[in-house]
Amino acid sequence: MNETTDATAIFAPIWRRKWLILIVGVLVAVGTYGYYKGSRSTYSAKTQIYLGGAAEEKELLNNTLGKTNLTATELADQVELISTTVAEAVHARLRREHNAAAAKGKVKAKAAAGEFITITAEASTAKGAALLANLYAQVYVKRHQANYERSVNTAIASSKRQIRRIEAQAPKTSKAKGGKTAGPSPAATIQVAALDNKISELEADLTVPSAQQIGVAKPGKAEVSAVSPKKNAIFGFAIGIVLAAFVVYVVSRFDGRLRSLQEIDAAFQASY
Repeated sequence: MNETTDATAIFAPIWRRKWLILIVGVLVAVGTYGYYKGSRSTYSAKTQIYLGGAAEEKELLNNTLGKTNLTATELADQVELISTTVAEAVHARLRREHNAAAAKGKVKAKAAAGEFITITAEASTAKGAALLANLYAQVYVKRHQANYERSVNTAIASSKRQIRRIEAQAPKTSKAKGGKTAGPSPAATIQVAALDNKISELEADLTVPSAQQIGVAKPGKAEVSAVSPKKNAIFGFAIGIVLAAFVVYVVSRFDGRLRSLQEIDAAFQASY
């Protein structure tokens, strides 16, 4: 009996104002539909960066044997670089070019399987999304290649300095026939030959890309992330009903006025 009374006390004020609650739900649904109906669709475009050349670069510069894979930490560092330094450079360029559709877009970089980084760009137009994704990839690849070439040139310069030092310090062999001084010792000759070979390999690898863009983003392949005004309106209607019912119940709990004979009887019975 008490459970029935408690349920009645809860739902009675809500039922009395059912039409008000319904109107609130309808108004929220209409407002939600209008908001999403006027919002523009979002376009998403993707491209990838392959860092396999970066692993080979690491192998060459460190003079190790076998292929050196990039670690998860190294890939995470490159993702962070794209999300910060590259992002600033790209958006600054787009603002200078007054390309608002792309400049207002968002980009997310994520390490994928193997030695890949996936770049996903979102913008209000398919062209803007594709442009944004490609610019991120191009700026990153250019930056990465410049750093790689700088490292290779430094290694070449270092090897050349070693050759000069060996030739200057290497002991000479005994005088040959005719009184002429012979060339460097065999050990020094082997060292110089090894360094010359390393320099040749380094110079050849200057033309090898350390990072590559795989799969250029195209406007025609951009995915549309369109919102559904009807689905959002139904959701808004349900939320409006629940919130209105809750407000009605809370207000009724603080309302001390008696509106029916049953409420009067209940109040007087409670006082005895």
